[in-house]
Amino acid sequence: MIANVVLFAIGLVSFVIGVLLVRYRKGVAKANAEANRSFFGELGERVANNSTPFYAAMVGMVASLIGLFVMIAAFFYHQH
Repeated sequence: MIANVVLFAIGLVSFVIGVLLVRYRKGVAKANAEANRSFFGELGERVANNSTPFYAAMVGMVASLIGLFVMIAAFFYHQH
């Protein structure tokens, strides 16, 4: 029973983080690009150019789907 609650909580957190990533994808992409530039110099500049809102949204959607699957699995998981 406790395993189911823990699984559901982990899935819920993953789902919420994913939704927030999709919702705030522009700000996340901008912050990620700035962090890459400041931490990694010239290499970070090339990486920062690839940090777009599209990729932030894709990561958010994957996190949401994983969270959804984990929450569903929590209902069907039976510990013997």
